[in-house]
Parts: sequence; C-alpha cells; structure tokens
Amino acid sequence: GSDTLLYGFHGGTDLPQWSRIDLNRDGLEDLVAFDRQGNRWITFLQQNNTWEAAPEYADSLPSVQNWALFRDFDNDGKKDLFAYVSGGVGVWKNNSNNDSLILEWVLPGRYLTTNTGSSISNLYNFSSDIPSISDIDNDGD
Repeated sequence: GSDTLLYGFHGGTDLPQWSRIDLNRDGLEDLVAFDRQGNRWITFLQQNNTWEAAPEYADSLPSVQNWALFRDFDNDGKKDLFAYVSGGVGVWKNNSNNDSLILEWVLPGRYLTTNTGSSISNLYNFSSDIPSISDIDNDGD
C-alpha cells in the first residue's frame, strides 16, 4: 500500500511513560518516552508541526529504571527529572544552557526525603508505581 511507518525501525515500546521537555533549547517542548521494559529513552524533536526522531538526545539523559517523569520543580521554566531510585525518588535539576542539555543530581543524599513529624524518612515509591508529580495548588512549587 501507500502507507509508510515514519519510525518503523526506531524501536517499539512496551511500557512507555511520556513527558515533554525542550531537548534542543529552541523554546519548543519536545517529546520523550521512557520505556520501563528496557529502561531506555526514546526522543523526538518538535519540528515543523510534527515529531522528528532524535535518538542522539537519549544519550544526554541519565540512566534510570522503572519510571521517569519530567516536571519543573523550581518554576524556572525548565523541566527537571524525577525518577525511581532504589529506596525512593531521585531528582535531577535541569541546568541546561544554550549549548547543552544538562541534568544534574540535586539531592544531598540518595533519595528525596520527607518530614514524617517525628523523623526524616525517604519519600518511598514502589518501583512498579508511577507517582503523580504536580503543582496541585498552582503556586509554582
């Protein structure tokens, strides 16, 4: 037939988790899938009102497993990375500049912590669960 699969050899996904982040710093949010089945990134640039495969950006993203979500935690307009780490939740701050995509580990310890009232504990998340990470009151934090 006349149908063509644009990305037929780009690799399929089994359990993708989709996020948006400006990979090439052009002001447009691009598309990123983290496939937990193979713990791999699949990246697409927003170009001319369509998605263009851009596998070269996958190498700029940290090696993670089980789940990964891009959310802007510090309201600087750059999406930061939240991902599963053994024992809880890891956070990488987006310190990208005009030249490079830069995601840097931002936590002082091995995982995100919370005050339980009587102690400080890891903010635990099962590796099989994907948490909701959002600004529920729209105050920018």
